[in-house]
Amino acid sequence: MNDEMNALILENAQKLQALLRDNQIAPELAFDLIRQTFGEEAVAAVRKTLEPKQLTLSEADNALPPLDESLPAALKGFAEKIRESVPDHDDIGFMHSILCQLGLPRRKTDATRHTRVCDSVAIQIDAGSLWDGQQFVDQPLPYGAFPRLILAYLNSEALRQRSPEISVGPSASAFLRTLGTSSTGGANGSYTMFKKQVQALAACRLTLGYSVQDKAYTLKGDIIEGFEAWTTESSGCRSMWPESIVFSDRYYENLSEHAVPVDMRALHALKGSALALDLYFMVTERLHRIRGSHTILRWHQLHAQFGTEYTGENGIRNFKREFLKVLKRVQAVYPKANIAVVKTGIRLKHSPPPVGYRSR
Repeated sequence: MNDEMNALILENAQKLQALLRDNQIAPELAFDLIRQTFGEEAVAAVRKTLEPKQLTLSEADNALPPLDESLPAALKGFAEKIRESVPDHDDIGFMHSILCQLGLPRRKTDATRHTRVCDSVAIQIDAGSLWDGQQFVDQPLPYGAFPRLILAYLNSEALRQRSPEISVGPSASAFLRTLGTSSTGGANGSYTMFKKQVQALAACRLTLGYSVQDKAYTLKGDIIEGFEAWTTESSGCRSMWPESIVFSDRYYENLSEHAVPVDMRALHALKGSALALDLYFMVTERLHRIRGSHTILRWHQLHAQFGTEYTGENGIRNFKREFLKVLKRVQAVYPKANIAVVKTGIRLKHSPPPVGYRSR
């Protein structure tokens, strides 16, 4: 039988299969009818056309969206590594699922209380104080990228060591290197800012609120229960660097049940923007849980969750401009995230998580 005849038989067999499918004929019965009409070879050929196409490794790589050439070179370097290899032991961090939805303050504030609400879940963070060996010293609210990076690292170490007590290391410089940040001096350098944020994070108190049906629940507690620090005298001020940090039992136990694995390489790439980190945490926690065709998050919802710092008449417009900028960066380091910008907001579709949940 020549190729032209084979093609004609296959075409007619496919038409018959489609007709039977449209009339809700069971698949195996449909193939029996094709077999009786066109023979076994036609059945095999039709089955083959119905199989999902299997991509080769090279094709799968090419299927990823291309990197935006306008992105910073350092971020593109991290993105390329993420595309080339899965995260290993040292690349895996964890964030609490609640803090993936409702983050810490992103900007410096004189306020001593921070509140965020998303749907039926709310978080309230109150500034605290630390004993410096001579007196209690009030601490500000933790803010910016550093507390997020610190928590991801401390969460990871606590889960790996199966202990709420984490050894921080001999110096801030060493700790900074583990977070992918170089140590710079001065009042606004990374060394000074990092130490301030460690202390603010250790001092703050956390209150969680959530609703289930017609009941409202409030849980109070600390993230960090113990803060053992060396004190040094410098320029008339007492400086503290922690030797160890101890999570509260409640936070540690809750973290063990609700830890979301994240790729630390992505966090290092996004470390310049707290908004980018928060968006990465949110989509990492949410995308793999989506059921159905898709979910739409509208601009006013995104502003309420991520952009309360953007106020005034043009608040949502200014937030949208910044959000779209960081979304490109997040997509670069989470290339399998199925996110599209639509007129009313962003469309999320089910996506594999950047780190498998069996990695813990």
